[in-house]
Amino acid sequence: MGAQLSKGLYMRESNPTSTLFGLCCGQTRDKDGQIVFKGWWYNKDGERLGWGDLSIDDFERIKSELNDGEFFIVLKDNDRRWNLAIKKSQDELDIEAPGIDYVAENCRFVITSGQSYIIEESGEDLGTQDTYTHYSKKENIESVILSKKGVKDLITV
Repeated sequence: MGAQLSKGLYMRESNPTSTLFGLCCGQTRDKDGQIVFKGWWYNKDGERLGWGDLSIDDFERIKSELNDGEFFIVLKDNDRRWNLAIKKSQDELDIEAPGIDYVAENCRFVITSGQSYIIEESGEDLGTQDTYTHYSKKENIESVILSKKGVKDLITV
């Protein structure tokens, strides 16, 4: 199957160009089921797809409908806004496509076909295992916890 996640897929808020996975740019979700508040969505090439809240149901739908080899990468709003503004002024990054290195370093979640990953934010070394299965009651999803190094390895293989 071809790539579903192309640059700008959800970017037209007033006239959405896609409703893939039931998502639309700028969407809001009920706080009770919300996992991500104002997340920024990217593909494996580090190209922005859109932004908005994501719920448990969104994660499950993306996992079940995503093509093999594709990655739905989520950055938190604050990480995207502040880090990218600083990086842009230093490195002239393209806001719409900051690239693999940028999204791997700043992502909070990665969703693949059949699996979701929570990224270890503390910088804690996970030892010889880059991943381990974790059920998060706070986020109410079963995910694999992945180190920052593990993210880069995952999306560039």
